[in-house]
Amino acid sequence: MLQADGSVKRIQRSETVGLVRNITRQIARSVLNQRLEAENHNQRRPQAIRPFAEFVREEWRPNAALAVKKSTMKFYNFQLEKHILPVFGSCSLSEVNRAQIESLLSRLRQKGHASGTLRGVRTTFSTVLQSAVDRGYLDGNAAHGIRIRTTGVKPELVSIRQPRYECSLSS
Repeated sequence: MLQADGSVKRIQRSETVGLVRNITRQIARSVLNQRLEAENHNQRRPQAIRPFAEFVREEWRPNAALAVKKSTMKFYNFQLEKHILPVFGSCSLSEVNRAQIESLLSRLRQKGHASGTLRGVRTTFSTVLQSAVDRGYLDGNAAHGIRIRTTGVKPELVSIRQPRYECSLSS
């Protein structure tokens, strides 16, 4: 696991291979070695356990303030404080996934928020997560590709027909 200070810490996990009465030590060792080889073959990177709120506060905000306009930063901060951090602040960066983001957006829609608000939340999420990807905390951006359709009835277009005047020359 990737620690907040950037160092890597190993975590030990236990796995059930089988019942003691049904499996020998040699078979258990063989099964575990196969699992480890498969895992090492994928070359898993350390996961970031840094809390989302801490990443936003300590890394994203200071650097984003240099890269975006003041009004854009104000917009991102509003979305973070109002909608994102209350839900995801204590989650680690590696725990945030597409299903959770879509769930948040669905709850906001059910509460009656407009499509523009949902797009703003998604954009803010995407911007923050892309920064985590760029810094090597995440492999991919979970917010990329989430689509938000517009809701409600589109205003009916009213066409005004201009009267046609025919010119006739009288003789």
